Amino acid sequence: DRCQVTAGATSFCGDGKVDTEREQCDDGNAADFDGCNTSCNFAPETFGEVGTAMLSSSITTISLSRNYQNPVVFLSPLSYNETDVAVPRITWVGGDSFDVYIQEAEYLDGNHTNETLFYMVLEKGLWQLENDAIVQVDTVNTDRISQNTAKKGTAKQITLDSTFTQRPSILTQVQTLNDSQFVATRHKHLSDTVFEISMNHQESNKNPHAQETIGWVAMQNGQDTWSFINYEVATQPLFKHQWKSLNLTDAFTANALVFASLSSINGGDPSFLRYQLNLPNVHMRIQEDQSRDNETSHTNEDISFIGFSHAGPLWGWSLNE
Repeated sequence: DRCQVTAGATSFCGDGKVDTEREQCDDGNAADFDGCNTSCNFAPETFGEVGTAMLSSSITTISLSRNYQNPVVFLSPLSYNETDVAVPRITWVGGDSFDVYIQEAEYLDGNHTNETLFYMVLEKGLWQLENDAIVQVDTVNTDRISQNTAKKGTAKQITLDSTFTQRPSILTQVQTLNDSQFVATRHKHLSDTVFEISMNHQESNKNPHAQETIGWVAMQNGQDTWSFINYEVATQPLFKHQWKSLNLTDAFTANALVFASLSSINGGDPSFLRYQLNLPNVHMRIQEDQSRDNETSHTNEDISFIGFSHAGPLWGWSLNE
């Protein structure tokens, strides 16, 4: 008795056809956080996630909570359970998982104690958060090795989207294993809108490097809530080979995650980040390897970081054309 034919009622929310009088969108499903909600109104979509994993010298597959079309993976520096110079190295990125292992500098034995790793996966593109903050995610291919005053390969300069009104903080991460030589990213600001990406080998390595895909994310500085997760983004100076605390607005808790990248090239020697969580603080230090000499002192460098209060999905509105 309740089913009736009504004049003009030719569509419903969820049929995949936009009724311009009653609907802002209609994606044909009953799912939230995919750009169109169950009331057929524009809504944020899940374009990323953050999580924690334990990493070893063997390849580990990290499964993601959803399938991404163009995922870009960002990894934290390694924890400091073992002091040998090492970085997390991605070997493969898929839509719903990625492979990663601990890569030690070549002059070491390659066997490394398990370390705690944080990971952040973001869909490539330009995004706006609920607080109007802008996040830009992309990749670039480069073979540039910059260390010991030598510059080998092709420099890659990146111009940020004009949506940014102030210099953002930037994280970078090698996405590929086209060349198995020990490597990590470096980048530096050339202006408020342009930065340059390069890589570092171990200090004694004078060889070129095959072209790798490097992911980068630019984020507006500040602290707020992102998808019910408290976060903070900043770039801070004066980090050296000694441990130093990040200057955090809110104290870290046991469930917190932190991501960081060296965002200057003040010292010529290759440099690699490590972290320690000494709650309520986060400590960072710059490691130099000893493949060429025993000296490990390093001059002041800038560190860009983003901290999250806990793991979970990340959503926002797409600004992609």
